[in-house]
Amino acid sequence: MTARRFPAHDSYVYLIHFNEPYKHARHYLGSTACLESRLQLHKNGNGARLMEVVTDAGISWQVSRLWPCETSLEARLLERRLKHWHGSNQFCPLCQHKPLDVYTALRQGHWPLALHEQTGKHQPMNASKPPLFVRIERQVIQ
Repeated sequence: MTARRFPAHDSYVYLIHFNEPYKHARHYLGSTACLESRLQLHKNGNGARLMEVVTDAGISWQVSRLWPCETSLEARLLERRLKHWHGSNQFCPLCQHKPLDVYTALRQGHWPLALHEQTGKHQPMNASKPPLFVRIERQVIQ
């Protein structure tokens, strides 16, 4: 039996962050119904012209943000709205030195609560509450 590491959704809008800018481009925004196969196409230099030239230039990249959508149509509409804003930097947590969103972290194999431990900068909103997962020591009463 295989367990999915990543929550299943029908479609995604994704933001790719280039580790080095390519001319004026620092990000690529796209949508897909099959995220893993689409990212594999981008790694091979196929799928989108910008990703092809970035791959040919030897620039590494990573997925920095994911927006899950229920349908492909909803994903395409959201992609179009985000592209019209011309502000990929404001959507990119890597550019703003913020932790990754939960979907991106899960895709990379991280547990959401571990995000706060990795950076050391971000604390839970209400620090007076106990953590969600605590280790309980059993004591034997004699």
